Amino acid sequence: MGLITCYECNRSVSTNAVCCPNCGNTRFIEQRIEENKRRELENKRRELKDEEANKEAQKLGYANAYEQSVSDAKALDEKANEEQKQNNKRGCRNYILLLLVCILIGLLTGWLDK
Repeated sequence: MGLITCYECNRSVSTNAVCCPNCGNTRFIEQRIEENKRRELENKRRELKDEEANKEAQKLGYANAYEQSVSDAKALDEKANEEQKQNNKRGCRNYILLLLVCILIGLLTGWLDK
């Protein structure tokens, strides 16, 4: 049981109703047919879109579009992990350089000699 919108009063009405409880509109059979046609059209478009995506994926050597998207996600994840490792190395290197500079300044000023 779903809801459709009444043509006349724009209120939600059960798909099982014979008429709109608000205004008495009885054009629900026509409305149901139109809704079913719209749903069928959307489903066909979705199926065609999926078929096209699968064909494109198969051209690239994948079994289907889902496998391609999983592979693409893994590649992006690996790239992000590699970038994170590089950032960690840079951060560690910068920390060590800062520490060496502080030690050098301390030695030059005699602060560490005391």
